[in-house]
Amino acid sequence: VDLSALVPPNCDLAHLLCAMLAPVATGTSTDSLDLRPNGANSSDGPWSISAGALIASANRGYVISIPTDANRIIEYRVSDADDDADLWVLGYDDEL
Repeated sequence: VDLSALVPPNCDLAHLLCAMLAPVATGTSTDSLDLRPNGANSSDGPWSISAGALIASANRGYVISIPTDANRIIEYRVSDADDDADLWVLGYDDEL
């Protein structure tokens, strides 16, 4: 995900509100949203948000701080193509 429109060039840490929803019809309670810095080698991100429940009107949301690369890019995935994921930039840290 390219955050460059929301995170200035001199910043290397983004603060995000992340939410996911696993629909009742197709999801499982173990579905997850995984986030990691761009280019990380692990198959799962160091930040993993589990659905935990299958309620059509409920979702899980967390605030995380994640390092960005020089282009302000991070990577994410959902474990099921039917899951919904939303990411909002809440802020960032300036590189001193």
